[in-house]
Amino acid sequence: MDPFDPALLEEGAGCGVIVQSMQDVEDLGRENHRKPLPPTPEDLSIVCFTSGTTGNPKGVMLTHGNVVADFSGFLKVTDKVIFPNQDDVLISFLPLAHMFERLIQVISQKKPTLSFHL
Repeated sequence: MDPFDPALLEEGAGCGVIVQSMQDVEDLGRENHRKPLPPTPEDLSIVCFTSGTTGNPKGVMLTHGNVVADFSGFLKVTDKVIFPNQDDVLISFLPLAHMFERLIQVISQKKPTLSFHL
């Protein structure tokens, strides 16, 4: 990656923003490694925004539990109909803000196995 323009660094500093390269961020992560903390079903997973086609734009907060339920329902309903494999080609017109598109992106990569722990 090319170095940042000094004017950009100065402008960022003037706004209280530290401009960092991806390498800087990776180095910080390597130096401050922490054990991953798995999310709980109640933790926020995604904020999906609409463009506001029927009014003002809106953001919907979905938890990990919401997303797992969405995927589980889809897999249950389509289990005997859709058999995705790595050779399949996905052509989609839906934006990633659409939850169904997110679901299809994951399903098309590899049919996931979901496990539930109570």
